[in-house]
Amino acid sequence: MAWTERYCRADAAGGGDGTTNTNSGANGAWTLAEAIANVAAGHRVNVKAGTYANTTTNRTFSTAGTAASPIWWRGFNSAIGDLDTDWSTAPPLITFTTGQLTLNGGHNVYSNLSITSQATAASGAVVASGGVWLDRVRIENTAANSASRAISFTGGLLNRLTRCWLKATTTADAVAHMNNNASNYVTMQSVYMTGGVACFKSVCTVLHNMTLVNCHLISPATYGVHFTTAAGSTSGYSFKLLGCNVYNPSSDGIRIDLLPTIGSLIANTIFSNCGGYGINNNSGANASQISRLANDFYSCTSGNENGLGDHPAFAGVTESSSPFTNAGGGDFSLVTGASAIAGGSPGNIENTSLVGYMDCGALQKQSSTTGGFVIGG
Repeated sequence: MAWTERYCRADAAGGGDGTTNTNSGANGAWTLAEAIANVAAGHRVNVKAGTYANTTTNRTFSTAGTAASPIWWRGFNSAIGDLDTDWSTAPPLITFTTGQLTLNGGHNVYSNLSITSQATAASGAVVASGGVWLDRVRIENTAANSASRAISFTGGLLNRLTRCWLKATTTADAVAHMNNNASNYVTMQSVYMTGGVACFKSVCTVLHNMTLVNCHLISPATYGVHFTTAAGSTSGYSFKLLGCNVYNPSSDGIRIDLLPTIGSLIANTIFSNCGGYGINNNSGANASQISRLANDFYSCTSGNENGLGDHPAFAGVTESSSPFTNAGGGDFSLVTGASAIAGGSPGNIENTSLVGYMDCGALQKQSSTTGGFVIGG
């Protein structure tokens, strides 16, 4: 398809039709409110850098695109498309005091945006419910409240986050929260999460699926990831934690309080400086549904794993010292000699000779001797 280009500016005078990147006139750029009201399937709304202040006003992006004609909200700094490959200049900043942003229009893509809020209402700063894709979006909730999440997923279609940065205060119950709704599916690739009681919390019954790939879960107040069920539920859902860094939770790296009913997988993940277990199947049930492959552990106070009985883990290692260069300073590259280097799956595949193997963790360094290629982070 060919995109229908539209433009949005923080300094737009209003009354324009959005067809040019000028701030006034009949063909002037839209205000944010005009863009939300007038966007249509097939539009690519180019949002210019600036501050879009909303104070207590809630904003809802409810117009849906289609599979053939999605809607793309694309931030830029000074030239259209300049932030698609360069994050060194400022993106558009959408701010709220206590307001929140709801994304419930299906087939919408959001890229190169920064969103801040002090929302204390249920679901936090951003609510994603319509099957949306966020790429290179920064979301921070600075309020000190249990409901002050960066983002909540409330069901509907598949919601995807790639290359995003999420932060909440440690009083929020989660930085990213997957609510108890039927058919709630979330995939995160190369997402950085920090703060919250848990970095990622999922409250589920059935028909749920969560996948985290190459994500960083950093310094939550309790758990890196918390899988639990709604009151009265007895079954869970499948989850996958692949090639992630879980660093410095005050308790478990992963706490599993649900009963997974479909095969779940934890692989190629580093659990470092956990105040509890690295992996804690707290109920002790359905251990055979939780497969573990090539995980790396360092300094987990209570031990590497709990509640998994005799169900085996393959190719896991325990580091004698921190595998990270300077985790406290935010450098999660691997130190020379770390067992995580070339320690991930696929590793040695039966009857196959390979030059290099993947590292464990969220960062893969390109080297013929120490791993494969850059996966994310």
